[in-house]
Amino acid sequence: MTYPTDKDNGDYSLELADLQTDRQEVLDFWVDQFPRWKTTKYKYFYLDNPDGPAMLWLVRETTDKRIVGTLALLRRELLIDRQPHPAAVSADIVVHREHRRRGLSIVLFGALRDYLNTSDLVVIFGTPNPKSKGGAEQAGYKTCGLEKRYVRLLRSRPVIQSRLKVPLLASLLAIPVDLWIRRGLPSRSVGEIETTVGEALDERIDKVMASAAEQFRIVGNRSSAWVNWRASECPYRHLHIFTAERSDDRSLIGYIMFEIKDNVAYIFDCLAGDIDDLHRLLREFVVYADQQQCRSIEMIHVGNSQTEAVLDRLGFAFRSEGRPFVLLLPGDSAYREIMLNPENWFFTVADNDA
Repeated sequence: MTYPTDKDNGDYSLELADLQTDRQEVLDFWVDQFPRWKTTKYKYFYLDNPDGPAMLWLVRETTDKRIVGTLALLRRELLIDRQPHPAAVSADIVVHREHRRRGLSIVLFGALRDYLNTSDLVVIFGTPNPKSKGGAEQAGYKTCGLEKRYVRLLRSRPVIQSRLKVPLLASLLAIPVDLWIRRGLPSRSVGEIETTVGEALDERIDKVMASAAEQFRIVGNRSSAWVNWRASECPYRHLHIFTAERSDDRSLIGYIMFEIKDNVAYIFDCLAGDIDDLHRLLREFVVYADQQQCRSIEMIHVGNSQTEAVLDRLGFAFRSEGRPFVLLLPGDSAYREIMLNPENWFFTVADNDA
């Protein structure tokens, strides 16, 4: 493979980082520009990803060699029509505050484009923020869809109180609303499905993954190694794995990776063998979240309408649109038509760099 290195842009040069040698300098740059960033993400995403180590481009000032910009590629294996293909997430674009509006984001995204056209990657994808979206578009990224946020309300009192600011009145108004909510809650499939909450998955996920690849034309490969890395090793999220299995043969229906924060259950990732099993899995999770006294469940999804229909059947309401889901494809891509159709994708937060 070849990649652009040491490209001179007048006052700046572009180079590919050595992930070990340049590590502390990159972290210092991040902390200076974004003090709230979790620096532990460097080891987690850049070095420990079971899909492979990251690639990181640096923009330096020509005079003092100081880092003034970064952009990374995080490896992600996709299954396209059931066949594995190397892909990557574009992440962590940072331009020094004193060097913005000088075209550096275009330079960085251009480096990804140049690399893509000489590599074995089938696509680079991401969800850029509004400030970097322009640079991505100029590099050739195409919008495939939008992040969609769905919410399943379980208890209304916190929502009502946040608007009324009167606890007693909120409690009174919540009574009939909660009665209506509870009428729509699903019940457990007693005797048919067993559920557990843990920190890791076993090799049964491989069979579920193979079935899911039959259902969805494009889906990130969720091996047990990848799922367990994503859940148990994440240094800044308290993630757990909810599993559902059939009582008779203990076959795995699917899993949900989640975090409960401020009484909200955030679905970070999920997978089931087909749409019917996805409905069974999410139904059982709604019951579990209610038992945990959660006030709501939230899930961000990009892609097919079948998944959205399952969420709708289970009482999830579409609340808002988020960042665009964009793709950068090689010029000679045989998958352009397939990739640019959001109906072909199954994509969750865990497929990204969150």
